[in-house]
Amino acid sequence: MGIARDLTQIAAGPLLGPLINALGARKVHRWVMLNLETGESIEGQFGPVNPVKSPGNPQYVEHTSLGRETPIIQYTHSTADRFSFTAFWFATYENDDTPEKAIKVLENWKQRDPDLARPPRVGFSVGDGQMSLLEAVIDGLGDISYFDPPKHGGGIRGISVPVTLRAYTKYELVTEPAPETRYHRAREGEYFELIAFFEYGAPDLGDIIRKRHPTKLSLVENDIVKLPSAEAIRTIPIRPTSTVFKNTLLLKDSVQKQLKNAVFERNNRAYTSPIIPVGL
Repeated sequence: MGIARDLTQIAAGPLLGPLINALGARKVHRWVMLNLETGESIEGQFGPVNPVKSPGNPQYVEHTSLGRETPIIQYTHSTADRFSFTAFWFATYENDDTPEKAIKVLENWKQRDPDLARPPRVGFSVGDGQMSLLEAVIDGLGDISYFDPPKHGGGIRGISVPVTLRAYTKYELVTEPAPETRYHRAREGEYFELIAFFEYGAPDLGDIIRKRHPTKLSLVENDIVKLPSAEAIRTIPIRPTSTVFKNTLLLKDSVQKQLKNAVFERNNRAYTSPIIPVGL
């Protein structure tokens, strides 16, 4: 039996034969994937089958509050763009090992590189680049399908695999803003150190929270307090500062005098701590 050398003549079974003939007959806009770490590349024999681009979308959470008719919608993060397709490779002659090599490359590129401590970045493009991801990672490979019959010598005649790519954005810790995990509505009698105690277990972090609210010298009921994540403030040095009560003994009114009077008035009342000492 002669060996098929024309891709459109490959006998891949009664169901796959028409598909291969159709792929071989049409104009091929092949896809190319480039390993951005090593410069190696892999090319599809055909255009991507069933290409789907899933744009990234913003993610939100809802917070409700007593007396508020509508929830507070808070943005948390955005998802990454994804591009998925099915790749096909076929052996065009008996000793052609293209399918084996191609699937091995994809499997290697989705694995963690020991030198990088992560999988390699890849670039992907089809035809004139209208379908592309300039910087991505292989998010996953689907079930690998092997087509019958095998080659006369027993090797793989054809193979297909679904491929999913995820857009990759380099993360720079120094350029990322400190995230705010949530918003807290102050209750009567609360102050920054008390909120920090319940949120982080460290009341001294209240000074950091206070400095993020420069217009609030003290909290009143229903004030909104932004609470950063523990990771965002754990390396910030705590340097407590105070406002000097100068010009508070003069008859002339001043900002410092108003602040002193407000502090004295606030402290001139009985206060019960919600923190139960250890042992009681």
